Amino acid sequence: MNAAELRELIKQELPRLVREDPEIQDLILRLSRQEQQTEDRFDRLFAKLERDAEASNRRWEEHREETNRQFKEHREEFSRVHEEIMAMN
Repeated sequence: MNAAELRELIKQELPRLVREDPEIQDLILRLSRQEQQTEDRFDRLFAKLERDAEASNRRWEEHREETNRQFKEHREEFSRVHEEIMAMN
């Protein structure tokens, strides 16, 4: 029996087995719970990554604003000093 035939057999027999066999019911439930737990872990991981990215973006924006403020102060100081030097000549 090849994989395609096995798949078809499972599709045909699984509904009846789930109805009639408590072990099969339990197996299906455990497998679906494991799948859900895996999805939940990925959801939590992606949420954390998103929060970390947002925090990083905020820090970067704060750094950029501080750098711009300092640049403006230095430019103003340079202009002031330049004007004083030009006034001496």
